[in-house]
Amino acid sequence: MNKPILTRAARKRGVVFAMVIAIAIHLAAVVIASSKHEAANPVTAEPRPVIAIEDNDETPTQPVRLSAIPTDSIPPAEFTELPTPAPVLPRRPAPIRPVSVPRQLASRNGNFKTLAVSAPRPAYPYEARQRGVTGSGAVVVSVDPGSGLVVDTVLEQSTGSSILDSAALSAFRRWRFKPGSPPKIRIPITFTLLGARF
Repeated sequence: MNKPILTRAARKRGVVFAMVIAIAIHLAAVVIASSKHEAANPVTAEPRPVIAIEDNDETPTQPVRLSAIPTDSIPPAEFTELPTPAPVLPRRPAPIRPVSVPRQLASRNGNFKTLAVSAPRPAYPYEARQRGVTGSGAVVVSVDPGSGLVVDTVLEQSTGSSILDSAALSAFRRWRFKPGSPPKIRIPITFTLLGARF
């Protein structure tokens, strides 16, 4: 079966013909749209008002003369001084008054035990126990009366052994007393093979 063969010239004619028809349809649509737009918005010419400006030469313009205003007619300004407010000073806090502390030294009669809140017992050093070293002495502790904390410890009487003295001083530094306790408290200490006593 033989099929018709399209030539290039026939193809070009078909394309050109389609383009011409598309342009014609487009132009027709533009013409129709513009005619509808003109019918919907008719232009009506309204008369414009005429404004007449008259030039009157009868009253010539003269320069305006400014004269100084006499100072006698102006009343003097009255100034009143406002009282200066007193400066506001920041309020000072009330002074902290120290707690009244009796100036007594707690001594051997044992009243330091009633003042102590925390009193860890001094540890008997292993080296001193192994050698059988014993001894008695006394330590004076300085107490902050407001807080009851121990501020300083001083050896008043040595136990005869530097190892036992160091153990006593380090233990008494950790003690705590009631607020308002005397500033100096004397604590006797005795180290035996059974342990420390005060």
